[in-house]
Amino acid sequence: MFVISVDQIRSLEKKANSLGYSYGKMMEAAGTGIAEFIDARFYEEFEEEEERSIVGLVGSGNNGGDTLIALRLLQQKEWNTCAYLIKTRPENDPLIGAYLEAGGTIVLAEEDQRYATLKKLCGKTQLLLDGILGTGIHLPLDDSIR
Repeated sequence: MFVISVDQIRSLEKKANSLGYSYGKMMEAAGTGIAEFIDARFYEEFEEEEERSIVGLVGSGNNGGDTLIALRLLQQKEWNTCAYLIKTRPENDPLIGAYLEAGGTIVLAEEDQRYATLKKLCGKTQLLLDGILGTGIHLPLDDSIR
């Protein structure tokens, strides 16, 4: 197995972007790959439509963007999806708009008293997709992430 460091992946992404493969295209490719894997691996495992459920923990960066794209595509493939926004995303975020247009549901962590909704979602969902931290992380973690 070949392991790439955070600095190496940042360098590769920067080079790809400079050659015309934009960060947006990279996010779309990542989200599509995630959705295709989940759908191919788990769709038939859950016979009833209500069993095909996934909650995405969505951060404010590109990992969150990958997750929103994956959730949108899964929603379009008859999965029950919910995006739990850990942090606020940019106003008028097109990824949020596209996800909502596909019929997705959004829950804001800042409005979730004592994480009651998150606990309920985790108790009912079949899959949990982590889109919180990525290569843009800066240590130490701030208290809102811990």
